[in-house]
Amino acid sequence: MAVTLKQIAKEVGVTPMTVSYALRQDRRISPATRGRVEAAARRLGYRPNLAARSLRGGGTDTVGLITGALNVEVTSLKVQAFDDAAREAGYVTMMTFSPNNGSEFEDHVINKLRDRQVDGIVVYPTERGEHLELRRLVDEGFPVVTLDGVGRIDFETDDISADYYQTGRLQVEHLVSLGHRRLCHIQTFPNCYTKEQLRLGALDAAKEFDLPEPLLCDIDVPHDCGSFAGDAAHQQVRGYLSEHHNEIDAILSYDLNAAIALRAAYELGIRVPDDLSIIGSDNCPTAHNSVVPLTSIAQPSDVIGRMAFELIRERIRHPRKKSAAFKQHRVEPRLVVRQSTAKCKTPGALEGTAK
Repeated sequence: MAVTLKQIAKEVGVTPMTVSYALRQDRRISPATRGRVEAAARRLGYRPNLAARSLRGGGTDTVGLITGALNVEVTSLKVQAFDDAAREAGYVTMMTFSPNNGSEFEDHVINKLRDRQVDGIVVYPTERGEHLELRRLVDEGFPVVTLDGVGRIDFETDDISADYYQTGRLQVEHLVSLGHRRLCHIQTFPNCYTKEQLRLGALDAAKEFDLPEPLLCDIDVPHDCGSFAGDAAHQQVRGYLSEHHNEIDAILSYDLNAAIALRAAYELGIRVPDDLSIIGSDNCPTAHNSVVPLTSIAQPSDVIGRMAFELIRERIRHPRKKSAAFKQHRVEPRLVVRQSTAKCKTPGALEGTAK
């Protein structure tokens, strides 16, 4: 049988109302009394009825987190930071995985989380679909925050996003500062919004520096491979590099592809960075644990995860009024220089100057 407030009250010699206030850390109850109530609750094995508390408007101190990319290093780092912040604030994260192949399952898990009386939900939106339940949450004023949602969905929400377009620009700016002009951008397919933004930023920057049009290496990988692309991706990159290495002096992509290119270059006898500079993005463990540590554009994943929690907690405590604007934060990336990029030694290489 579940232990009740009345049982704790009888044990301590106070009223059930006093027990209720004490367990909620109400300042009207003295520290000494709170201590006796908490000790009795622990001794008797009391467990709060969170569903009943939610029905009374008290909340459950639980937040839902829906992610479609736990097998991607940078996403895992954000999720970990979110959960750390939630735990430090006394919340529990109820996390679930939604495959990034349409919003139908996203709709399903949103409903399941609401059935479990979570106080708010943070969502990595899927690439495709109508996002019916996510839209419903926003329309109802339920506390919801998206991660990297701007550009993926066609309606506004509170959102925390990394700036992938600026990341692509920073990659090119760094390579140009080293005298590189013949670039190759590696991208994997199936595509997604963040990859598109990364390439678009790089191509726009290359054009502004009046560089030759970068070569585009597009490789096919399983849709759900995340950070664990197999030999197929490596063989495609190696084949492309074997054919085109005399046409390029630098490669840019995100960290996983950059590491694959590094391995392919080693196998082909191409020295990094003496013959070829390689730069990644995200600044994941892959980047600094490579045999040649990778220069990368860092997303502040810990900052993004914590910002997402602080925003959802704010919305739980102070719901957005319908007339108020949504809060959307674009977090700026930064360059982290390591050993995989160096001054270009190609004859005739020039330091670029933006138009």
